Amino acid sequence: MTERRINMFLKIYFLMLALILGVLFTILKVPTGWLLGGLIAGIVFNLNTKGSTLSLPEYSFKVGLALIGINIGLIITFKNILAR
Repeated sequence: MTERRINMFLKIYFLMLALILGVLFTILKVPTGWLLGGLIAGIVFNLNTKGSTLSLPEYSFKVGLALIGINIGLIITFKNILAR
């Protein structure tokens, strides 16, 4: 297998693992289950691939931060701010 195909397989493996865990945690009503699913998928991926690097486009980090910010923003309401 060429390195490009291996990298593509690793990306698909990681994304499928993150999606499955995210859906599972959402079904189990875990707060921000999709976020936790992605984090745990990253840990499992790193452990199973023995530290193999996964190269993603540079903008993917900014997209991830934006999604986390949106998630936090949706949780915070004006009522929550005024509550003590």
